[in-house]
Amino acid sequence: MQRTFNETEPQQILNYLNSSDIKYLVELFKNSSKKINSNILSHISIKGTDYADQLVERLKKDFGDFTLRSATIWEATEPHNIHNNDRLETGNPHLGFVFPLYHEGGVDTDAKLIFLRQYYYNGAAKFYGGETEERDVYYNQLITDYKDVKYKENGMWSTTNKSFKEKYLPQIKDRWLEGLSLHTAFPWAVGSMMKFDVCRLHVASDFRKAGIKRKIGMALFTEKP
Repeated sequence: MQRTFNETEPQQILNYLNSSDIKYLVELFKNSSKKINSNILSHISIKGTDYADQLVERLKKDFGDFTLRSATIWEATEPHNIHNNDRLETGNPHLGFVFPLYHEGGVDTDAKLIFLRQYYYNGAAKFYGGETEERDVYYNQLITDYKDVKYKENGMWSTTNKSFKEKYLPQIKDRWLEGLSLHTAFPWAVGSMMKFDVCRLHVASDFRKAGIKRKIGMALFTEKP
């Protein structure tokens, strides 16, 4: 059966979670045994918990029906590189929801979750255009040739998006961005919710440059029912 895909606008809703929710989730993460994804990322699964089930019902009321694929709380000490949040298995990818819960140091408006105009529909992937060395990409595909990336635009980061790149993405090599372009950037506003298509490419700003040592967030990824 052929997979189907979304192409919708990213959206941020401020204050989607209240202070009690945020405190509960951060404490839950701190007091739980964590799975180590890499030397910069760890997470716990909350899929099947009462809290996640209640949040899913709220999200369905706001954004329509879906099947929950995963629900995690995670901590990052370095920014995520360019990636999507598809999966390698079959299924119809749908929406992702990211909820900023905490940051140590800095100001949240100086840290961004950055959405690009491009999509990749061939499974979970991280994007290192032009690289020849192997990279640790966990369960993802390592994409060094962007031939299957949709809606490529050349030259945007040396012209229209140059100043943005210098301020927010100094950790990203120019060749990794070739063919990609900026769509939207949302601040890491604690308590907010960011909704996006899981196949849309996105990347975290270098929050370390903004004085933030680590971030904790919650992420729910879904499939079409």
